Amino acid sequence: MTELEIVAGLEDLDDIREFVARCATDAGLLPEKVQGLKLAVDEACANVIEHAYGGRGPLTIGCEADADLVVTIIDVGQEFNPMEYPPPDLYVGLEDREIGGLGIHLIRSLVDDVEYSRTAGENRLRLRMVIGHPQEEE
Repeated sequence: MTELEIVAGLEDLDDIREFVARCATDAGLLPEKVQGLKLAVDEACANVIEHAYGGRGPLTIGCEADADLVVTIIDVGQEFNPMEYPPPDLYVGLEDREIGGLGIHLIRSLVDDVEYSRTAGENRLRLRMVIGHPQEEE
């Protein structure tokens, strides 16, 4: 597994996106999927930095690939399981919509699978992307 360990603030999101893009490209992820993965990781890390740490804190971003590319975001902030957060009602008018929740919805829609766990005081968010290539025409 390739890892980036960083004490991150919002100003470090560029470095995190570049790390993820390198991992994804090296793994053979299609360019359009790389962009989606970068956006999902950016949103997840921004949420941790803002809500779990209040502005800055330690993050470990791990990438490993075989048939799938898995990006694991590890933090030691307060526990928050995004999988327990209900999907937003996208059909409600803005004035009736609760604030928040769109970032989690965005993450879920950009990657193939999301898993959360908390072990020994660490939050682990695993984002999985299938490494696939379109069928070549014969």
